[in-house]
Amino acid sequence: MRTLIVKNAKLNVVNIWTDGSCLNNGLHKNRPSPGGWAAILIYKNHIKELSGSIKDTTNNRAELLAIINALKIIKKPCKINIITDSNLIVQTLTKGWKKSKNTDLWLELNIVMIEIQCDIEWTWIKGHSNTNIYNERCNTLAQIEAMKLSAMIAEESLGE
Repeated sequence: MRTLIVKNAKLNVVNIWTDGSCLNNGLHKNRPSPGGWAAILIYKNHIKELSGSIKDTTNNRAELLAIINALKIIKKPCKINIITDSNLIVQTLTKGWKKSKNTDLWLELNIVMIEIQCDIEWTWIKGHSNTNIYNERCNTLAQIEAMKLSAMIAEESLGE
């Protein structure tokens, strides 16, 4: 999906790399577990890293949250290139795949895209292949967030 409201304006370009992580993804048939998300925004010579954790999530939810949180910090209309290793997200937004799960996050993503008034291009890249430093950095940040949250949950359960 592309959202372009500002026409014939010279738009600044922001490249956004994203990734999500779920510690037990695939091990328990997508049963929610601790996860993390990360994004790297690059505008001219400026780089901003964002990351966070989610208590009960799946990998797809973490991937969506990475994009949503990255887009929420955009304050002015611009051209955005989102680079993600989530083929599901790219195909859903560019080929019209059905949004059958995580409808709350798909709705939030649509609202954010409308609010920021940016032209968004979606690009899929092969993840975890050591071919892109930004994708690898996002993966590392997301995994760290998930592991920190998992350790905190384990520590809390010991105190009970």
